[in-house]
Amino acid sequence: MVTIVYKGKIRKIKEAVASANILLHDESFYAEIKAKEQFDMADIPASLIADLIKNADLELRLLTYIGSPRVHGYDDRDNPDLIHVNIFRSEWTLSSIVNTIVHQIVHAINDLHLEFNFSHGDQSIEGKENTAPFWIGNHAEERTENSQSMRRGMIHDAHPETLALDTLD
Repeated sequence: MVTIVYKGKIRKIKEAVASANILLHDESFYAEIKAKEQFDMADIPASLIADLIKNADLELRLLTYIGSPRVHGYDDRDNPDLIHVNIFRSEWTLSSIVNTIVHQIVHAINDLHLEFNFSHGDQSIEGKENTAPFWIGNHAEERTENSQSMRRGMIHDAHPETLALDTLD
């Protein structure tokens, strides 16, 4: 099972991590992903993606940083056990942070299973709403607080390590 760990002090991030961890232990969450059947740009069915996420024995550590207000986070292929979340962003709701976390989880699982591709290609968000990271992240957001999702998806950043706020310890 995927578990997210956050050792920082930001209350909203702590709440989002707790919400995401609850979702990751909810069988109906995976059933809804499987019902999707197929994602754009994926070379495996949604049911296998759901199983890869559900069955992963992975502890992901969440780190925050300050980036552009339009950016939500960034991928770290060299460290798939890290989730990077921008705390200086325009959509700063609990559910949008859950979207970002779950989007990053999908990337992390794909990075652990490079024999498959279920990413979304480049960093653009246009036309990507039916890819696994965007759809699953949006779905997680909708299930959090019964909200409407961002629907435009997570905007990715480059690797701004110099702006990191948290440490791994």
